[in-house]
Amino acid sequence: MHGDKYIVLNRDNRIELYRFIFTILIMIFHAHRVNNGLGHPIPLGHVFVEFFFFISGYFTYSHMYRRYENGEVETSDKSFPIDYTWRKIKRMIPYMLMTFIFYFIAEIYGQIHYNHFSFTKCIKGYSGAIFDLLLLQVTGICKNPQFNAWWYLSALAFALPIVIILFRKSIAYEGGYRWLMLASPLMIYGYFSMVINKLDWETLIGITRSGFFRGFAGLCTGGTIFCFARKLEKIKLSQMTRYILTIMEIGFYLLSILISWKYNKIMNSTFIIVFLLIAGLVITFSNQSYTTKVNFKCFAILGSITTPLYICHYSVGGIVELYMSQYNGSVFYRYLIYYGISFILAIVMLVINKVLKNEK
Repeated sequence: MHGDKYIVLNRDNRIELYRFIFTILIMIFHAHRVNNGLGHPIPLGHVFVEFFFFISGYFTYSHMYRRYENGEVETSDKSFPIDYTWRKIKRMIPYMLMTFIFYFIAEIYGQIHYNHFSFTKCIKGYSGAIFDLLLLQVTGICKNPQFNAWWYLSALAFALPIVIILFRKSIAYEGGYRWLMLASPLMIYGYFSMVINKLDWETLIGITRSGFFRGFAGLCTGGTIFCFARKLEKIKLSQMTRYILTIMEIGFYLLSILISWKYNKIMNSTFIIVFLLIAGLVITFSNQSYTTKVNFKCFAILGSITTPLYICHYSVGGIVELYMSQYNGSVFYRYLIYYGISFILAIVMLVINKVLKNEK
């Protein structure tokens, strides 16, 4: 509708399913905290954080493009970059606060239980918590983050307003801005590949951590995915071609998982996974494959648990590590507790958040 401040886009339940699957893979990657030093079960599982940047960038660009099509003047609504970013971040704040409370209580109790509680150590250990809650991880100010997985939220908070400005220029003027949107990820991922030799978020680049640039590149890539998917969507394809695209879409996602699990020592395997995710999403969002026939509403339930699960799972791993530090039994038992508590806590937080929203 013309003049709407925010345009609501239809939910794609396939993306909700993918969000859930890739969150589980990230959880498996972080299970190294509870497996007696056996390392990351999926060595390159951290790369799937890129998927979340991609879809955030895609939906942001899609949202803005539809606003532009509905007659928004490019120079209007100058508060939109901050407003839009805040709307995304504030949905995650309740989960962050509940995770922090859970982690703080559980860790202090555990330290007292095992008779190694130290007030000085506690203060020192939590000195970075305020920076975590303020999502300052990617700034480099936070030297000892307790909630490492929140770097994604920090990168989103700092990079998204800048990306929105670039998106706005790209939509209104195209030309050089469109090329800048396309070239920025190539340059940043190229820098990661040649200089850092991996995708990480902690390396200091000047006064900023590499996570900020990783977030910026991923969000820009989401805008590029929108442009390519839209072009593919307009092409009239035969039934056979759509079957081929379906196989390619599913194959790209499965291959990315296989490489992250088994073939992490292939040269530039990290960036092969990034490319596979991009290619898969272009096909998914074009709606030209037959995966559109499995766009079931039940996937939305899995998608709804994704955010609290991502926010809490790393902290749960730390608590399980603390309480089972003297346990030398089955690693499977540790995994069971880690995943079980993560899911239970995520569901509890989701229910509490919905109850609080309904009471407002």
